[in-house]
Amino acid sequence: MNYAEIEAADQLRGRTSLDRCVLQGLDLSAEAVDWAAVAVTRQTFFLGCRLRPEDEAGLRTRGAVFFPRFEELPYDPYRARLYDTAELMAGYDGRLFESAADQKIYRAFKDERTIVDALSEALHDQHMEDALGDFEDREVPDRFPRGVVGIMGGHAMHRGEAPYREIARLAHRLAREGFLILTGGGPGAMEAANLGAFLAGHDEAVVADACSALAPHADYRDSAPYHAAAQEVIRRFAPVEARDWGFAPASSTVSAPSPAAAPRGAGWSLAIPTWVYGHEPTNLFASHVTKMFQNSVREAGLVRIAKAGLVFAEGKAGTLQEIFTDTVENYYAERPQDMRPMAFWPRLYWTETVPVLECLDRLALAGGKRFVDRVRAFDAIDEIVDFLKSPPRRP
Repeated sequence: MNYAEIEAADQLRGRTSLDRCVLQGLDLSAEAVDWAAVAVTRQTFFLGCRLRPEDEAGLRTRGAVFFPRFEELPYDPYRARLYDTAELMAGYDGRLFESAADQKIYRAFKDERTIVDALSEALHDQHMEDALGDFEDREVPDRFPRGVVGIMGGHAMHRGEAPYREIARLAHRLAREGFLILTGGGPGAMEAANLGAFLAGHDEAVVADACSALAPHADYRDSAPYHAAAQEVIRRFAPVEARDWGFAPASSTVSAPSPAAAPRGAGWSLAIPTWVYGHEPTNLFASHVTKMFQNSVREAGLVRIAKAGLVFAEGKAGTLQEIFTDTVENYYAERPQDMRPMAFWPRLYWTETVPVLECLDRLALAGGKRFVDRVRAFDAIDEIVDFLKSPPRRP
């Protein structure tokens, strides 16, 4: 049974029935709605909505179902849109990351667990998945003709290291080719990828400048200079539509993008982090953030949305989890075109240090599967760009 999702008060105008409708997190207490003229049923759901007491009582009497608001929580379980980094950094005092809204939610997540906490977090993540689906349907096809590419990798990669710069260059090139860059939203390789996409409106020389500016403040555990360096990069290089990303001053001087043509949506990227790793700093370079409580739901989302392929940079257990989540999807794919390309970089790391490719080859051989025809290891990022633009068509 399909339900209409009502995420803004103006969507109520002209409606005479709310049968099979879900109203999400709306404050309708000051709205001039003639509720008596609107039909409601037991299939009318108000999720965390605020109404005048007499209106709510009348709607309940007529059969409408109300979910509680959880007003004591530092987050809205029913939010109908993705986060942005400025929202997550709200309240940050420039010194202690603990002062940010992001950390208030993390502390609530780490506190004593109750069934109410589990319920509100599950509701939150369900609404995040719904908002992510809306973003995928409404924004990606028009702005990113090549689709979504995920770049996965470890959080321990430092800003001053050569791999960080290479990941940023790779994401920059892919973004300029019309891909939307997706990451796990953390520091290290993930930040590098969001940074590269953030700078897609500029030429590649700016990527090197930004990495050099970030390099002196490489350790995310020293959060104040770490965030300040990111804010300075945002202030210097953000496209006009993004000047308030992170928590950069709105009055800052913003450099104009390079005259070289960049795709519509240049500067956009998507991050899907989790409060399971909430001690890690907010990644300020992602334009859209789908932050979740349940890491398993988050990992599945990372793989599901990256239909144009995934790139795996150096990483440890978390990256391996993403590799094998992707492998399961490819192993059981019913059609060859549903097998996502898997690009591993650098080759030596994934063939010798952590020899995942041998494992995938043996798995495919044992199961008689051909997904490994879309699995490659690379030494150069240019090869990855070419591979993702034209992956093997007939595995």
